[in-house]
Amino acid sequence: SELATPAVNVAGFAPRYDPARQLWYAEVDLRVERAYFPFVRLALARFQPISVPGAHLSPVVLSDFVQVVPHRSVEYQLTSGQPGGLIPVTMRGPSYAVGVRRQLTTSVMVLRLERREHGDSHADEPLGWEPISTSIVNGSSVDGHQMQWIGRIPLPDPLPLPLRVTVLEIELHRTDGRPPADLLNLLKTAGSAIHDIPALMAGQDQPMGYRVVFADSTVVG
Repeated sequence: SELATPAVNVAGFAPRYDPARQLWYAEVDLRVERAYFPFVRLALARFQPISVPGAHLSPVVLSDFVQVVPHRSVEYQLTSGQPGGLIPVTMRGPSYAVGVRRQLTTSVMVLRLERREHGDSHADEPLGWEPISTSIVNGSSVDGHQMQWIGRIPLPDPLPLPLRVTVLEIELHRTDGRPPADLLNLLKTAGSAIHDIPALMAGQDQPMGYRVVFADSTVVG
């Protein structure tokens, strides 16, 4: 329903046209701060600043509820990327609390070292990479809201350039079926069995599903 008063605050965004989809869109940058996947609902209207009195704003249409991804920052120290060396990787961002005690917990953060699948040198291609080593990174609370994950991934000697370091954040959830085979293979490759994951998220006697909620990568050499 329309508001009884015409006095409203408008946050204006210049629309752009997508010729492929034949739709207008606007990029809205939301600062979710410490929230973890908050739900957001927008009140949308067409705003015409040059108009006759009372006709500047069109009727309001409410959008569906959408979830905004939490902020993540990743730092790669590539200066130590020598054959046989280690690349330190630091990730930071808000997490969530679970349980009666509201204990801060985290998703499973995975580091992967990848090489080109067919031995080519197309480092700018997003596809065609295969993992050669994988490790799970443990997180620690920074200030009661923020989590920090610090890990190091070893480099082979000699280096099969190009290489790529990939970060995956995997959110686990209980499921009625069997654990997905690719998740089990990932944990096995990482040298970590399911029971090594914190009990708040997984257990051997509880089938687990998952979804990837964050991914980032950088090329080494």
